[in-house]
Formats: sequence, structure tokens, C-alpha cells
Amino acid sequence: MKQLSLLFTLAVLAACGREEAVKPVVFKKPIVIQLPFEDSAQYRSYDYMNGSYPEFIGKSPFSDTLTITVEGRLQYEDSDIVFPELIGTTDTTRTDGLELFIDYSSSIVRNPYGQELAEYNYPVYIVNQTAGIKVISGKDNHLFGIQEALDSNGNWRPIEFKGYDFCGLGRFGLKLYPNEYALLAFPKYHGNFKTKLRVRIKNGDNVYVSHPFDGTINERQFYLKKDEYLHKALLKHKAEIIENTFYGAWPMEATDAFAFE
Repeated sequence: MKQLSLLFTLAVLAACGREEAVKPVVFKKPIVIQLPFEDSAQYRSYDYMNGSYPEFIGKSPFSDTLTITVEGRLQYEDSDIVFPELIGTTDTTRTDGLELFIDYSSSIVRNPYGQELAEYNYPVYIVNQTAGIKVISGKDNHLFGIQEALDSNGNWRPIEFKGYDFCGLGRFGLKLYPNEYALLAFPKYHGNFKTKLRVRIKNGDNVYVSHPFDGTINERQFYLKKDEYLHKALLKHKAEIIENTFYGAWPMEATDAFAFE
């Protein structure tokens, strides 16, 4: 009887050990620590819709804190880089299954290109909480994403569009392992229109949309500049422009005939 009792106890302990081993790690937004910097910093302020190049700062395993400098980056191994033509061709190069986490309450000051003034941004995390390897897709030092806002009629509209791409080179993929996140910096805008914002990310064939959060913009950011080439492009190729330049978001000009006058 004692032997059976001992075997039962060992079996229970083994089962508990297995449950503990497969317990998933839940992502929690890290506490952002901005190291001191000498640059003067500013919020962006526009009276028109502008192109978006959300800076890709790097990737990291899940962590409690995130230390940011004005120009520094999070490092990764060269072996994690994936050729763009291989993205989506195998189970370990898929771009689906990721999650977006926004931390608008935190500010990160960035000036990676040595401009006169640094800028206030907020961190956006692309998180892999799956059991498999995923891939993020980017170009040069940015990934593909825009910000949207609720207009006065309660409709979601883009306030940014995909930035111009004059060269086909520089595209890359990067492996994101389980319990890792990719870090992006999106600009914080200053304006007199308080509304809800959200982030839209295009990653391979997948589009991710974040939960909404409070922010401020200028209402004119819903509209393109008068000389913006996208005016004519939307008239001729609306469906294509909405898909490729706005990642599925509907700009004001796509539904407002007066915006073209």
C-alpha cells in the first residue's frame, strides 16, 4: 500500500511539473526608462496627412524594463535575418499570429538621424506569444504602419499614409521567437482635436490593428495636401491605393468628393 501511495504521489508531482513547464509567458508592457539626453525634443504638428516611416528600433525577449536612448537600438543576431523572398514560404517564416500592444502613456525620445530636434514618440510592441517562430517584414530602418483617428462623425480615418519608397532595395525579414517582441516608435502629434487613435501595421500579407487609445491631432491631418499625388491616384486606382498605401484604411478623400476641390 505504501508503495502504491508513493507511486501516486510521484505521478502527481510529475504531472504538476509538466503543467509548470508548458505554462505560457504572458507579455506585459515593460517600464520605459529614457536615459538622459542633450537634444531639445518636440511633438510633431501637421495640418495635412503625412507619410509614415515607423522606426524599427530592434527586438528583445520579454522584459520588465526597456532602456531607451536617443539614437540607440536593440540588437539582434544576423542569423535571425530572413531574405524577403523567403517570407511566408515555410512554417518558420510566417507573418501571422502576432499581437499589437500600444503604450501611449510612455514617451520615448528619438533622434536616430541627428536632426536639429529630437521627437517624442510612443512605443508599439509587435509581440510573439505563440509557440512558434514568426517573421516581421520591414525596409531599411522601418516597418510598415500608419496611425488612424476617429473623425468628428465617428469614422476611423488614416492620418498617415505609407511613406514614399523610391528604391526596391533594403527590404528584410526578421525572425521573432516565442516570448520576443519587436519595438517600433510612432510619433506623438500635438493638436487641438482630442480623439481616439489606433495603429495599423502591414506585416507580409497580414494587417494588424491595435485597440484604440486617447490622443490629439489636428483635424486637417485627415486630408492630403492639395499637391499630393495621391489625390489623382485615388481617383484612378482607389482600391489599389487603399490596399497598398493605407493598408486597408479609407482616407477622407476616398469618400469625400469635396476633398478634391
